[in-house]
Amino acid sequence: MRGKTAAILLGCLAAAAMAVVFAVVIPRMARANATQPTAEPNEPAVSGQPAAPIGTQLPADGTDAVGFVAQYIRTDGYHDGAKYPQVTIIRSAEELNAYYEANRGLYSLERRENPGSDFTVGFLDACDKYDEAYFRSRILLLVLLEEGSGSVRHRVAGVTWGDEKHETLHVEIEAITPEAGICDMAEWHIFIEPEPGADVADESCVTVDRRSAEETRSGLAFCAADGVSAALRIPEGWTFDVDRYEDSDSSIACSIAFRPAGREGRILLSCSRFLGVCGTGLKQEKVTLAGYEAWKGTYDGKKLWDFFTIQLGEALKGVAIWNEGMSGWSRAECETAMEILETLAIGDGRPTEEQAVEIAKSAVTVPYDYTRALYNEQEGVWTVAFGRKDYAGGDQLVTVNDAGEVVDSVWGE
Repeated sequence: MRGKTAAILLGCLAAAAMAVVFAVVIPRMARANATQPTAEPNEPAVSGQPAAPIGTQLPADGTDAVGFVAQYIRTDGYHDGAKYPQVTIIRSAEELNAYYEANRGLYSLERRENPGSDFTVGFLDACDKYDEAYFRSRILLLVLLEEGSGSVRHRVAGVTWGDEKHETLHVEIEAITPEAGICDMAEWHIFIEPEPGADVADESCVTVDRRSAEETRSGLAFCAADGVSAALRIPEGWTFDVDRYEDSDSSIACSIAFRPAGREGRILLSCSRFLGVCGTGLKQEKVTLAGYEAWKGTYDGKKLWDFFTIQLGEALKGVAIWNEGMSGWSRAECETAMEILETLAIGDGRPTEEQAVEIAKSAVTVPYDYTRALYNEQEGVWTVAFGRKDYAGGDQLVTVNDAGEVVDSVWGE
């Protein structure tokens, strides 16, 4: 199936004078060394140059805050008895080279020739930007961490002065752990570039606080079952889960659950063959939700709604939306929840082209500035191509099935 779909799409791309060559098929779910993407997916890449690793620019937002840029490079090298985190202050290109020479036998610090298919550039690739011009105005902090799972990701949440005299620095790093992960050990070098003028005497003046953080998911949430599909757009700061399960009549149903990150409770949207509600103290009224005619239900005179139901045609199948704990949310969060529900798009059980592209973006690991999508009726899948105009190779094909799941990825050379 993958070869047939890829051949069809590549034929289309060839007609548009786009040359793509593929070397290997790698099912995304089987990748054991998944790390952070090489660049923001829609960030244009310079032809002939390696993609830059993710950098997070955070300006100082208070008298104690220090602006910074961060890079995250996986550099595996397990050593029994080693203590983490480790902090090294670099003040010149010569010191950076000396660090590399001293640690190249302990950790994976070499370049990576094909970062697009391995998710992060190499340590030396990340070092290229740090020349004498850089060190004339600022230092570089290297923070070395070890994680018990290669699935853990990081985010530098803040860099602040640790004292009134500005003689110490405090770094807060969030370790983001998904619900399901792999069990391999992983070591990471985090490059932190403090704003110009931020400096301390030595490593003893830098403290690092690593704390766990919930992984958030934003973007398009899609589910489909039994000829009904639903999609919601989830904003940053919120998270969602998609589930497929067997309904009471043994048919397949699906759901989207979303909530503000770090909050209890959720809103649960389900696509099902049968819709039905009952109970004493129920009051229903007809409303419009996201342009659809819906019934809003409230039990026992509550101020907040308990559910919405949207019936499709004369059939009982449709979409049900349940309030499962919104009472503990703030007013602003409740308003945002309603804004999310207003993005609801109900379909015929398979992603539209636009939705397939949005779903496929979650699997993209290469820089791109164009997308192409082709639907295979026989296989019931979308194949979405991501690539760069006027650039040969380095493209990626992502396959999305009718359930809205990424089932395969193919990288070009």
